[in-house]
Amino acid sequence: MRLKYIRNPSGYLIFISPIILFNLIFLFFEPFENISLLNILLSIFSGVLAVIGYYLFIFAMREMDVSRLITLYGITPLFVLIIATVFLNEILLPLHYLAFLLILLGAFLISVRFEKNKLRLISKSVFLVILSSFIIAIHTIILKLVSVISISTLMVYRGLGFLIPLILAMIFSKNIWIKAKQTIK
Repeated sequence: MRLKYIRNPSGYLIFISPIILFNLIFLFFEPFENISLLNILLSIFSGVLAVIGYYLFIFAMREMDVSRLITLYGITPLFVLIIATVFLNEILLPLHYLAFLLILLGAFLISVRFEKNKLRLISKSVFLVILSSFIIAIHTIILKLVSVISISTLMVYRGLGFLIPLILAMIFSKNIWIKAKQTIK
């Protein structure tokens, strides 16, 4: 029997959204900066991407064993490597590339099973985890690009980006509050 701890990903995200208010604590340690519109938009976009990535991850958690899921989610650094190499011109040592190859091999082995001499995915949710990993990798690269700004400023704008899709879901989803209540029961 499979236990499903999180009944609804959107309800879970609504339930944890007040945590974003803790980002305001950073303002006590570092002053809020006046930054460029591009950095504001990138910071907000990174928050939006984080919500989408986490939503897909939580959705996949409903269908996969968490031990397999988190192992497969471990390919996020591989996506970061590819994106950072292409867009940030980052270069690693050959040994590091071998390590990433091993991550990819491990992710492949954890996501398939052998049936009747054929390889089959353990779950259709494998694609959701891979997509989630890719989205979180983009989120991470954006954070790297805007890391020149103070952490308090970044966290406040990123938190705003986190709240935007949640607020839209609350406005346009008829049963989002019901799902959020189900999450905490």
